[in-house]
Amino acid sequence: MQVELPKWMYGEGSGFANQLEAEQEENSFAEERPPLKGESIRVPQGLYDLSWCEMKDAYGEATLTPYYIEALGSNNEGDRQFGIYGLYSATTHQGSIYEASQKAIPFLVDMLEAERMDPTIIASHFLARIAVGENHFIHSPRDVELAKGYYEDVRAYQQQLLSVYQETRCEEIQRLLSFFPGALPDYLDLTIKAAQGDSLTIDEWTYLRQASSLIAQGFIIAERSYQGEGFPEFAKMMQTDRRFTEHEQTVRELLNESPSLLVRGAAAICLSYSGLADDEVIQLLEQLVNVELTGAIWAWDFDFGEMICAAWLFAVDVDTLLENESVSPQNRLTEAALRLFTLDNTHDYVVESKDHFSFCEEVKVEQRPLLLHQLTNEQHRVAEKILEQAPDILGSYPIGEVNLPDSAIGLSRLLGYSDEILCSLVKEEPLWFILETSILMNNQPEKAVMALEAVDIWTVMKEVFVPFRKGDVSERCTLNLHCSYGDPIKEFKLSKLMSVFADALANDQMKCKELLEEWFNQTMDFEGYDWSFRTPALSIGTALLSLGRKGNLSEKYFRMVRPYHKYPQHSAIPLPILNEILSYTSDSHQKKISNEFPELAELIKNSPDLKT
Repeated sequence: MQVELPKWMYGEGSGFANQLEAEQEENSFAEERPPLKGESIRVPQGLYDLSWCEMKDAYGEATLTPYYIEALGSNNEGDRQFGIYGLYSATTHQGSIYEASQKAIPFLVDMLEAERMDPTIIASHFLARIAVGENHFIHSPRDVELAKGYYEDVRAYQQQLLSVYQETRCEEIQRLLSFFPGALPDYLDLTIKAAQGDSLTIDEWTYLRQASSLIAQGFIIAERSYQGEGFPEFAKMMQTDRRFTEHEQTVRELLNESPSLLVRGAAAICLSYSGLADDEVIQLLEQLVNVELTGAIWAWDFDFGEMICAAWLFAVDVDTLLENESVSPQNRLTEAALRLFTLDNTHDYVVESKDHFSFCEEVKVEQRPLLLHQLTNEQHRVAEKILEQAPDILGSYPIGEVNLPDSAIGLSRLLGYSDEILCSLVKEEPLWFILETSILMNNQPEKAVMALEAVDIWTVMKEVFVPFRKGDVSERCTLNLHCSYGDPIKEFKLSKLMSVFADALANDQMKCKELLEEWFNQTMDFEGYDWSFRTPALSIGTALLSLGRKGNLSEKYFRMVRPYHKYPQHSAIPLPILNEILSYTSDSHQKKISNEFPELAELIKNSPDLKT
């Protein structure tokens, strides 16, 4: 049977988001619903019994979630598209999931059962998104462990999923089951006959199904092979297993003989994740990295090239990562950083944990700043390459947890390429290292204040708080906070840092007043979303705090004490600092701020306390 995929599931060069907008403009399903206009093949029992209004989705109250689910089975195309777009944008929004997403799982499984005769089985797509995120989150077996979602909640319905898969051979369900340990057999039927099914002809959809099975097979072998420390005994056993030998032979034949480039690429991916990548496999992966097969394997990724690239990165050694130019330096050096700068120093590009697929509770390891003499030769090479070719990856989401500085400025300091005062030695340690360890790690502010007293504090503060971009004045911290943007831990560390600078400036109050006078007039206008981006708010906040602690914050400057953003949760002055500065102002000013920002008190209540 030929499957006609919904337009929203694949791209045609215009970009997925743009296509969604275009579809909404063209079709009637953009009009207000519910009530639904058609009849559903099934309304899951209890669907409307839950208090959806008490749950949240991407846009607030999740009152429409049950209608989205019912609409999947409607005989009205407008209803179906309403359900699809609702589940896509509200229930699984850009990889984010909510309480409503979790509560939707059993009802989506129910719709999955009802959709057995529908070759697209739409409910399976959203179960996968709820379990492990959007398709492009999962490129290699390692990504499964890192994926965010209600994995275990969906896995609880593994048997129902398997039953539907055995009857329908739906690629989306196959993909999801390949992430669950032991759900699928060790070896799938990868022959063209199996992909052909009941069809009398071999067409592009036959090759699509075969390619999907090959990738699923690679994930299955990875899950079976790479459990345990180092290269495990089970993997060695597989090398002598007749079935494994037959598996390798089948995949290599497809790699060399399939008329479909898609299948050949998928075979290379499979061999890479099976631990069987040789020069032939790596060479083919390199050739296909920049070949556009967008939308070819919709169950796996909208961009097949991304999967090819991930398989190549999985297979090659560090020297290849540093020198090969067939793959972008961002991808190559991100992979190199992950291998050589993970916190526990046990990272291997094949083995990341005892179980790739374990989804065990994440264990945080404290990131301790490195010094130049602590770097191995290989780490030094990688660090230099990153600084030279891909500084933007520093502090980015993919390597946010590795033990590297958060910025190019920080990496330059580590490698000894900076002449800042922060790089000067204080008792045989660089000043930046003292600040990062004493303030951001060990909570020893006194040590940091003593170190700052040996230098020009104001100049150092300008090296720590610098503009985001040339020509701007809004600031970022160049010391390594090692936390995601908006993370409360980062806010706490930044507050500690500002607190230390405020104490260090206790004997230089004139500098604080000079800064406030410079920016006094600009703080007259607090209207507009972008106000916070036009002030050096971190420096201003530090100056206000220093004056307040010394009892020198005059009433003239009270108006500068407020959230530096229209929405106080995004205030450029961290809330713990803002809370303390407010305590140095008059009752009337505090009441004014409270009236202007009614949510501020609750936000401050939930923010970290500097005193603890």
